[in-house]
Amino acid sequence: MKRSRLFLVFVLVIALFVTVGQTVLAQDTPTIGAILFSRDSFFQSIQAGMEEAAASAGAELLVNIHEHDINEETRLIEDYVARGVDAIVITPESVDASVPALQAAADAGVIIVCYNTCVNQEAQDAFVSAFYETDQASLGYQTGEYLANWVAENAVEEVNIGIAQCDFVEACQRRGEGFRQALNDAGVAFNEVANQEGSCQMLQL
Repeated sequence: MKRSRLFLVFVLVIALFVTVGQTVLAQDTPTIGAILFSRDSFFQSIQAGMEEAAASAGAELLVNIHEHDINEETRLIEDYVARGVDAIVITPESVDASVPALQAAADAGVIIVCYNTCVNQEAQDAFVSAFYETDQASLGYQTGEYLANWVAENAVEEVNIGIAQCDFVEACQRRGEGFRQALNDAGVAFNEVANQEGSCQMLQL
């Protein structure tokens, strides 16, 4: 189900590229440069969705990964511009530090689309054509509701929680806020005994 939803999102993204923008419309085969955060299972499913959508739309898809390196992200954006891509699909590494390279790409006529996270609001208004994301607070809230139901079903008076988070990304902060809000709304007594930066690779160990 999760992967199917990602496929749907990126079908919509690719459709946007094919139908919006004079540069894309003028070409038989639009070229899209995708930039991913990492190689974890979440982004693997996103890449699979991109590839399926690009194939369906008859677009050429280029995919690169920067592993949370802002300098590498900048290099990839500049490389895509030099290669003449029509659009860049990206989860920016930073709401602010990612702006200059993306602004330069937009100034060169490249369509910029964010997914999952994006640059700051001023930059979004200036040059981002579309931004697709999950309702991050709702995602966290639903996770909290699941835990609250488990606590109630098992008559647990107080629960100790360890959180593996990605709070260096603003979207993850909203997930955490939603999670805690759900527990508070349900009246769950909890102790947050651990809170540290994690990754999908770590959770799969």
